[in-house]
Amino acid sequence: MQRVWEYLYDFWSDWVAIMSGIGSVTFAVINTIKALPTWSFWLLSALCFVVASFRVWLIERKKVEALLNIDKATIVQRLTELANRGTNCLQNRLIRNEVEVYHLWADYGVWEQTLISTMEQYRCSVSDITRIKQLDAFTPRGLPGHNAQERQVKEWIAEKVARLRDVVERIESR
Repeated sequence: MQRVWEYLYDFWSDWVAIMSGIGSVTFAVINTIKALPTWSFWLLSALCFVVASFRVWLIERKKVEALLNIDKATIVQRLTELANRGTNCLQNRLIRNEVEVYHLWADYGVWEQTLISTMEQYRCSVSDITRIKQLDAFTPRGLPGHNAQERQVKEWIAEKVARLRDVVERIESR
């Protein structure tokens, strides 16, 4: 019911301007020169009602589009930041021993969770989130040796960052 009252308030504030505007003045002038049939006033009233309703809708539609554009710009910026973080802080990290591989793996898990929750928060499409999730979290125990682990973790990060950049490009092109 609150929405009905909001609409009526918005409609009334615009309706007064439209009903007492160009249409009414034009018809009043024409009616003083030549008598117009009664139905023409009803037609003008109906037309003014439609125009007033459209103007109320248009104002609200512009607000929605402005919010959608802000969300689009914000999500592109946030996902780009996460992609850059994946590249700079994870993929390009110098690894000197096996303990640092495990730290990289742990940081990758945190980064991945942040990435997925950010995409869900900004209501990215399910297919985009699924593409990011396709590289499942892994267990480094099954990987042989320090160099192989490091290489495998960095390959997963590179793949996920590449997919993320594809998602950002698709969002930007919409």
